[in-house]
Amino acid sequence: MNERNPKLELEQKFVLKQIQFGIGVRKGDDNLKNWINDWIQANLKNGKLNELYKQDIGTDLPEEIINAQ
Repeated sequence: MNERNPKLELEQKFVLKQIQFGIGVRKGDDNLKNWINDWIQANLKNGKLNELYKQDIGTDLPEEIINAQ
């Protein structure tokens, strides 16, 4: 809402909804599954995944996702 009307100067007090994403792969496609899992782990560690999430969703990754490693 602040983007649409900056004069409001609204402050976020709490998160109404968290969005979690998932990737589906064909059963038995372990190479792709492992590549995706490695990419996720690497980008969780270097902060890129949080950066992408924050860019699209507007908040940091939920703790449940960060701690699910």
